[in-house]
Amino acid sequence: MSYHNQFRRWSMALILTLGCGSEMQPVPMDATSGSDAGSDAGGADVVDSGTDVVDSGPSEIAWAGTWTVHATYDAVCRFSTAGGPNNVDADFRVTAQISGGNDMLSAVFSGDTGYTMEGSGSARRMTLSGPFPGRDHNGNTATIVRRDNNVTIAVTDVIDSNTAQGTIEGRYDTRGGIGCEIESGTVELTR
Repeated sequence: MSYHNQFRRWSMALILTLGCGSEMQPVPMDATSGSDAGSDAGGADVVDSGTDVVDSGPSEIAWAGTWTVHATYDAVCRFSTAGGPNNVDADFRVTAQISGGNDMLSAVFSGDTGYTMEGSGSARRMTLSGPFPGRDHNGNTATIVRRDNNVTIAVTDVIDSNTAQGTIEGRYDTRGGIGCEIESGTVELTR
């Protein structure tokens, strides 16, 4: 049974209970079958004769298109191994042009030439890995010439056909040899 139908039944039971005083009690729902569990005042089993709307689960999505990627994460950045750590509270947006079918995706970040992440997905998930235009504590953007720019975006929650959310993790270097490690982060893709 869909959450919508279950909510509707609970609401109706509450309205009937409030409207009829203590004579009627809400009928509990059987979580496994989605049907009413219990009996009426005469002791007969309650039968659900309504038609349930089939819940199709999470929304499905086609990833190809232009997306705004809102990245929010905490990172620790260091200048070489001898430098003290600098904490970064990153919160920025970049545009990504995602192309290909779900089994072979490519994301090119506009305005940040050369940042191309690749991966795969399905109608409900997507994973992209590769160079990402992260920022350091000075606001410098990650370079693509350094080999240590490898970030993974894992989208696991499709809200609707134009919104999805997930996590971001990995490591990148910025100008001047500053290396940054993402400790915890989220992304939201919208179009």
